[in-house]
Amino acid sequence: MVATDRVSEILLMPAGFTARRWKDWQQATSATRRKRRGEVHIDTPISRFLWYDGGDFSIGGRAMAERMVLGVDFSGAKADQKTWITKAELSVDEQGHSTLNIKDCDPIKRAALTDFLKDLPKGAVAALDFPFSVPIAFANYLGQPSEEMPQLWDCVANMDLDEFVEKRNAFVGHDKTKEYLRIGDLHFSGPFSCLHDTNPNMVPMTFHGMRMLHHLWVSNRFEVPPLEGAGYSSPVLLEVMPGAALTAYKLLPKFKGYKSVKYKATAKEKRTMIFQELPDVLESHFGVKVGYSSHIQEKCEANDDCLDSVVASTVAALWAMDKNVTNFHRPTDNIVTDLERKNSQKQASPQVTQENLTELQAAKREGWIYGPLSIL
Repeated sequence: MVATDRVSEILLMPAGFTARRWKDWQQATSATRRKRRGEVHIDTPISRFLWYDGGDFSIGGRAMAERMVLGVDFSGAKADQKTWITKAELSVDEQGHSTLNIKDCDPIKRAALTDFLKDLPKGAVAALDFPFSVPIAFANYLGQPSEEMPQLWDCVANMDLDEFVEKRNAFVGHDKTKEYLRIGDLHFSGPFSCLHDTNPNMVPMTFHGMRMLHHLWVSNRFEVPPLEGAGYSSPVLLEVMPGAALTAYKLLPKFKGYKSVKYKATAKEKRTMIFQELPDVLESHFGVKVGYSSHIQEKCEANDDCLDSVVASTVAALWAMDKNVTNFHRPTDNIVTDLERKNSQKQASPQVTQENLTELQAAKREGWIYGPLSIL
């Protein structure tokens, strides 16, 4: 064991720490030492702190780190009654065991969600299920060529929904092939184009989501991968898709139909099975135990949007744990050469190859679904 008052004498700043992070760590150990009025010992490896980006933690206590993680199943519906939020806490004890405690999941209005996200604490991760931006071809049509997402968010924030829909209709017309996918969508079999307007209508969701991101981004306190953000310990806003996560967890297509409206009884049974198997997947493959109440399970069994928000929260937890993002599909620096989704006639914007863009360059303009890599 190494006494905390000797750490700085024995170790140089470890690899992976920024100067700010190292200073915060030293201050935290010093504060804990003063509080206890005696020598405090560290019996866990120093590398334990490499993934920590903010929030409260204690040295020598039961919980080494705690982070707020959120999952949001976002809706653009006019009635504004179908957005769900799951609030959870990711904790790590002194043995390195991670636990995701699901605190609650409830419907929330879009304006209330924006206000809640504005006040996220440092180190929080919010996984949001909606397209963060639009295909490059449509961005160009909106008069935003070569711009990254924040400029597009600002453009959309200065429209109302009717104007956005009119521009979408004028762009697509009767040619459904112009409902382009984004480059990141090509990695998954499920995503509809964010320009798709029938069953499901993705257009209002995309519009309201982009407006919300604008209001959050201008505060200059968020990270929105893959953009350069506000920096150390900033709350993270992550684009996710619950269906992609469930596929990675091997729970889809196994329980396909869990969202069915036509076959309600069967759909509820499938939601029950997903909820029961999800903790086993997270613990056996990712080392994360999941805690929840029977009330949470009942909500998820009754409502597929609630379940999707819980699934999104698991993605937020995995992101919080994986500082090198090795377990996620990430945009690469490779130039895009293929615009077609496998086994589909759907394509991404032709401008991507015309401009010789890399996946990363395209993702900074179109957004990117951060899905976990498939378990073996």
